[in-house]
Amino acid sequence: MSSHSPAPNELTLDQLRSFIVAAWTYMRRENPAFTDLPAEADPILSLARLEKQVSTSRLKQAVIQAAIDLIALFKRMPAEHIARLEKHLSAEGAPSLARMLDNTQSRIDDILQRGKIGSVSEFYFLRDYLDGEGNAGFSSDAKKAAHSMLEEFKNRPLD
Repeated sequence: MSSHSPAPNELTLDQLRSFIVAAWTYMRRENPAFTDLPAEADPILSLARLEKQVSTSRLKQAVIQAAIDLIALFKRMPAEHIARLEKHLSAEGAPSLARMLDNTQSRIDDILQRGKIGSVSEFYFLRDYLDGEGNAGFSSDAKKAAHSMLEEFKNRPLD
């Protein structure tokens, strides 16, 4: 767990983990095809493996990417599936999909409004968001600005 207190719009690693586990459990229940995945493709087993192999910051980056991917998948679901998912998340004590969407959008908005990436974790968050399916709501200007910020951060002088 990171040593800093999360910003109001930032979810903790435990909250992100609980969202992924609850969301994936829901997906398995709703679609039996997801139960036949090989162990290396199962997000819950992958998460457990990563927890033993990588640093907390790398783990959080992976968990954020997994959450972004799940959010993008859920955004395409019919409203009745979303309602059932929200009930399941609530019953499991996980953050709601609405909270996850708000959190993701808030973090993206903060970075874009600032016009500069402030940390390595923000770099990966923005990059992974742009590379994923979650960026469908971005205007072309916002995508250009985000790509420009990513390039600027990659090419910054290291102190």
